Amino acid sequence: MQQKKKKIYNLLLLTFVALFIVSAYFLASDLIPRTKAADEIKMIQQESPASEPCDEQPSIASLKQINPDIVGWIRIENTDIDFPLLQCSNNSYYLTHTYTEEYNDAGSIFLDCGNSPYFTDQNTVIYGHARKDGTMFAQLKKYKKQSGYEESPVITIMIEDNIYYYQVFSVNIVDASYDYRSSEYADFSSYVRKMRNTSLIDSDAVVTDKSRIITLSTCSAEIEDGRLAVLAVLMNPNGEETD
Repeated sequence: MQQKKKKIYNLLLLTFVALFIVSAYFLASDLIPRTKAADEIKMIQQESPASEPCDEQPSIASLKQINPDIVGWIRIENTDIDFPLLQCSNNSYYLTHTYTEEYNDAGSIFLDCGNSPYFTDQNTVIYGHARKDGTMFAQLKKYKKQSGYEESPVITIMIEDNIYYYQVFSVNIVDASYDYRSSEYADFSSYVRKMRNTSLIDSDAVVTDKSRIITLSTCSAEIEDGRLAVLAVLMNPNGEETD
């Protein structure tokens, strides 16, 4: 009987050790790429055009020497969103690659491949993961509350020739299949009206049929295959300074 108990004890001990090793492996598999992605972001943020005085043009050209796919920079005050914007010929590559083009499931913040990198389309769409560790586009969740909008109403986009300022005007939970990512709309005013009617926040931003907007898109768990869409309207279409 004593020998049988010893065998059971040894079996349980081996099982515990095996579970510990497997758990440690998966923890390391998640932590290492997450840490590496964070380190890469910190590195490029040291050369961020956002650190320059507002009256200077952003140095996107210098960032293109790191990766020619870098087309701009996005910054939102009172958040950790302060990232390079990338764009390539498809919408899948930068879901799983950093700006150094290394594989990492943290991905990057990137423009829809169908959009102009100069933000001249009626609607320019920007994608990013909502990471569980709070990185990338996770902090867009703050816009689900009116207080989040009031704390960070303006989104700054820096490209090679201009600094653009956008005011958030609508925040929506939509199905991934919903037509919120088109670059142009046959009836733009109707689309804007529909989004504002179902928006989670109220905004006094003025949007006309001549306006240009951006849509920040990330995953949302409220509905199956849901997306959080944060829409903002361009306030200085000619790159002029604005309050």
